Amino acid sequence: MNKYHHGLTFIAALLIASLTAGMACARQTDSPPISQHGSEVVEKVKDSINETADVVKEKAGEIGETINQNPAAHDLSQSILNPIYQAAEWAGQYPAFYWSAFALMTAGVVSFLLQLVLSKFFLLFKMHINIKEIIMDVVGLLISVAGLVFTTQAAAENSESFVQSPAAVMSALAVGGFMGLVFYVWGQRQEFQAARGRVDVAKPA
Repeated sequence: MNKYHHGLTFIAALLIASLTAGMACARQTDSPPISQHGSEVVEKVKDSINETADVVKEKAGEIGETINQNPAAHDLSQSILNPIYQAAEWAGQYPAFYWSAFALMTAGVVSFLLQLVLSKFFLLFKMHINIKEIIMDVVGLLISVAGLVFTTQAAAENSESFVQSPAAVMSALAVGGFMGLVFYVWGQRQEFQAARGRVDVAKPA
């Protein structure tokens, strides 16, 4: 009897193992692999993002056309731009304006570039990086670069005395670079003091 029971037990175990293996194989063949599921999800997300972007572009185009056809919007736009045009025409009569603008934009580029590279590099080792400050430095750098480009373009079109004078260009570059270094040192001190303050606040009493 013991041998009989042992035999039945062994046969039952084999049957259960066979059924389990068969069900596992059926599941693997019926369902796609996990990587396929992941790729399908990524494709769906990309499609939804593209559809949303197309809808946003279409709506933005419609809103822009509506604003462009509105006389009140034209009047508002002119009221904003006209004082700027008048100020640019008045200041453009003086070559010192382009010299000063070039120096200021150079100072902004130097200051924000050093802030973004060196200050954040030093703070990275102490793990006190502030995302908001990085974004502000990036925005400031982009504004300064754009201002420097447009200032140079305006000077080339309206002030031959500045663009054709190497002494004026080099002196504006030197003064702007020095100012940028001064602003960088000042901003670095402020940023390091703020980082130390956050560390002191985070320390347990």
